[in-house]
Amino acid sequence: MAIDQERAPRTRAERVLGTLDVPGELLIGGEWTPAADGARLPVTDPSTGRQISVVAGAAEADIDAAVAAGRAAFEEGSWSLMPPATRARALHTFADAIEARIEDLYQVETLCNGRP
Repeated sequence: MAIDQERAPRTRAERVLGTLDVPGELLIGGEWTPAADGARLPVTDPSTGRQISVVAGAAEADIDAAVAAGRAAFEEGSWSLMPPATRARALHTFADAIEARIEDLYQVETLCNGRP
């Protein structure tokens, strides 16, 4: 859920957020999963008090699962054994994707920090 659908977005940042597919789960081991204990956390715009999203609330079990998945991925070797030039290309591709939406990311970040 991007924005409470009963309320029209009031700011550009809220409009941008409404165009994003905001994941409400945790990405662990390449899979989107709810928090182990089912916890959910509201994301609130501090400048208005409006709830703008709801996300999974990670706890110790989720952190342990994420660390174990990261360790397994490292030991499996697809990244750690990848030639440095290939890793660099992957990181540049990721950076290019961020730069392509930098204005949108800026708007969402300011919204989450209370600047309309």
